[in-house]
Amino acid sequence: MLLMVGLYLALIIGMFLLIIKLIAKRNRTMLPGRIVRTLGGSALGSGKSVQVVEIGGAYYILGIGENIHLIAKIEDPEEVEAIRSTLEGPATSGRTFPTVKEWWDNRKKKNAPEEEWSDFGQVFQDRMAAMREGRKSVGDLLEQDATSEQRKDSVDE
Repeated sequence: MLLMVGLYLALIIGMFLLIIKLIAKRNRTMLPGRIVRTLGGSALGSGKSVQVVEIGGAYYILGIGENIHLIAKIEDPEEVEAIRSTLEGPATSGRTFPTVKEWWDNRKKKNAPEEEWSDFGQVFQDRMAAMREGRKSVGDLLEQDATSEQRKDSVDE
């Protein structure tokens, strides 16, 4: 009797997983013309997050809050490929559910830092540093322009 209950339970769970897999596959095939593809994101606080979006082969890093702000646009093929390989990784190579062995191994490694996100994190940090430098240089240019305007005004007088 106990063996039959276990067999029926395994059958029901297997059918459930098959249905989920078929629905996911159908959703992928029904939306082939999507231009914008959300690759992932990370919550930063209440109602705020950073999202990675692919549009036409370029990756955009967006800051989402009350408004949406473009943080960086990544068009360099090497960086795009690095991010793509990080986000798609070996775990999502066509399978939607891990095997029991993969689940067991991943369960033990949950407390370990994820190396696959380190590449994306480094690219993100580099882009943020470049933006800070760009803002600083724009501020310096504006300050120089204001100083030259003041000099010009004092020479004209």
